[in-house]
Amino acid sequence: MKYIIKLYPTEHELTLYIDRNLSIIDMLIKEEYDDVVWESMGETTQAFTSKFISHGQRFHIMCLTKNIDRKIVAHESVHITWYLQQSCGFNYEDDPELQAYLVEYIYSNVMGYLKPSKL
Repeated sequence: MKYIIKLYPTEHELTLYIDRNLSIIDMLIKEEYDDVVWESMGETTQAFTSKFISHGQRFHIMCLTKNIDRKIVAHESVHITWYLQQSCGFNYEDDPELQAYLVEYIYSNVMGYLKPSKL
């Protein structure tokens, strides 16, 4: 499954992929972003985040297995905030609360899609 989460206060989006294993997501990503070179994800991997430019557009993605541990979702959410810092020029040292709000926002949105009723 593929979901889009707006990354406020920016104009960026997070593309969230959730499936039973990442090899299926790996195939979908390779088909959708044909101009990006990917290393295949291992069968034991539970999560993956990345940022890249494809066809002139910037993308932030998070890929998760369906039964992922919440701690890993929090961990991957922090990675996305660092990608946003690089993309948007945020300085979390000057405003650490911004990163805290972004992690909370991303985590809560992702967890909403991980509820069993949504899968």
